[in-house]
Amino acid sequence: MSRLTVLLVGFLLVVTGCGTENDSEGVDQSSDQSASQTPSQTPGQSSGESSLSGSWVVTAMEQDGQPRDLAPGTTVTFEFTDERVTVATGCNGLFGTYRYADGTLRIYGLGGTMMGCGGPRMEQEAWLSEQLVKSIEVEPEDGLRLTTDDAAFVLEGAPKVEDTTLAGTTWQLDSLIDGQTVSSVPQGTTASLTLTSDGTLQVDTGCNTGGGSVKVGTATLRVGPLMTTKMACVDPARQQVEAAFTKVLNGTVGYTVEADRLTLTKGDSGLGFTVK
Repeated sequence: MSRLTVLLVGFLLVVTGCGTENDSEGVDQSSDQSASQTPSQTPGQSSGESSLSGSWVVTAMEQDGQPRDLAPGTTVTFEFTDERVTVATGCNGLFGTYRYADGTLRIYGLGGTMMGCGGPRMEQEAWLSEQLVKSIEVEPEDGLRLTTDDAAFVLEGAPKVEDTTLAGTTWQLDSLIDGQTVSSVPQGTTASLTLTSDGTLQVDTGCNTGGGSVKVGTATLRVGPLMTTKMACVDPARQQVEAAFTKVLNGTVGYTVEADRLTLTKGDSGLGFTVK
């Protein structure tokens, strides 16, 4: 698979901090209308449409009909899977669900990671975030051309990137999945997990640490009861993340590894990770 690399009327741009309390300020792109404006149809690809699936690199951008340069030292990429889209902005990663039908792309529940970036990178991310919640027309050319009311993006297929090995990698939580809504990890909370080759799962829930047994199948994990420390966490954000861990990491859990991303799912709930 490729590197995991987007319409809401109201988009909330929140200045936040990176994963810990002491990190630099950053940005969390999420919509306060994601719950009420999730698509009525199944997200992803409509039958009869040319495929968006795969990883794409932005080679040119336009604003108001004029060329717009990428921020120095950045690469912007799009990653489409069956139901989700991820965009690397050159600063943070944005993600959400999407619907593509009749040549129109609509992105729902846009959220993002929270790394602090300065100057041109932050400005580029803010501009991209504004464009991605609009109605986007898709024109297949040699690659793809995405057009909004005042911007355009030219995309080419990205080279294939090998998937990260599941076991032996420390995976850091960056997103919480609830049905068709994807939200970023709350500010100031870090959580992670590691699977070892001897069948052990080690977790840091953002509040407590511990582990349990795990059996790895082709597309599922069988997670035994987790034994963790019992520290009380009064921070609601940490409680939220720990509750998500407990809900998903229980019994049979679906998993996918795409480039440097791991997604765990159980029913309508899920956890999204990136390589630490």
